[in-house]
Amino acid sequence: MSKSQSYLWNRILEVNKEIKQTQDALERWEKQLLLQVLIRQLKEDMGEEAYQNFIESSRKLLNPA
Repeated sequence: MSKSQSYLWNRILEVNKEIKQTQDALERWEKQLLLQVLIRQLKEDMGEEAYQNFIESSRKLLNPA
């Protein structure tokens, strides 16, 4: 994973956590839009197949039980 990919992934985890913690609907919506942009950037940087494999292996970090 490159530095830019690592940064994007860490930012995705951070924003995902913030979405779960916020109560304000507008703030949640803004963070969801930011999350979509970050995910798109990571996907473009990694390539489709590598991105899918990475997400499958990291799913627990996105949705902790």
